[in-house]
Amino acid sequence: MSGGLSGVPMTGELIASHAEAAADWLRAAGWDPSFMACRGLGDALAHAVRTDPEQRFTTDTRYALRRIFELLIRALTGAPAADYEAWDQHPARPAEEVFGLLAAAAVFARTYGPAQAAAA
Repeated sequence: MSGGLSGVPMTGELIASHAEAAADWLRAAGWDPSFMACRGLGDALAHAVRTDPEQRFTTDTRYALRRIFELLIRALTGAPAADYEAWDQHPARPAEEVFGLLAAAAVFARTYGPAQAAAA
């Protein structure tokens, strides 16, 4: 988790901050993962990348969160594989579970992510 797809180092704190920014936006915008509303998990992660004033969040931190979401959903459901967008868009999914996943991802990143970015 120390480097994303680009190979640029990142920290657990940075990844956690991206999850929290996504959660903040979803709370303000109102979670609605329907195709027309564009207010699901993927949209929130992308919004955080586009609007981060310090430009800390990138496709790398988004990728790290996708991986964390997959691990957490697999642990929660026992499924051998998981896609966070399919999980998010399930019609029976309550909003509390979505916000719980984002909070758990932030805790996971802070706990298991690198404390400081390794040299690239």
